[in-house]
Amino acid sequence: MAKKRKTFTDEFKQDAVQFLTNHPEMTVIECAETLGVGRSTLERWRADFNRSGLSAVTAHNNA
Repeated sequence: MAKKRKTFTDEFKQDAVQFLTNHPEMTVIECAETLGVGRSTLERWRADFNRSGLSAVTAHNNA
């Protein structure tokens, strides 16, 4: 059975990156598990956000 891909709103992505920033005592894996997303997904959102701000986070999903 095929796995359905989750989609996340731009607001959720921004909030997730903010959550990660606000919890330096947690690892990326712990933050990702808390938020219900994959580690690599959260790291990609953070990298996109750090590179160009929120517009990069939203543009990646629209590509």
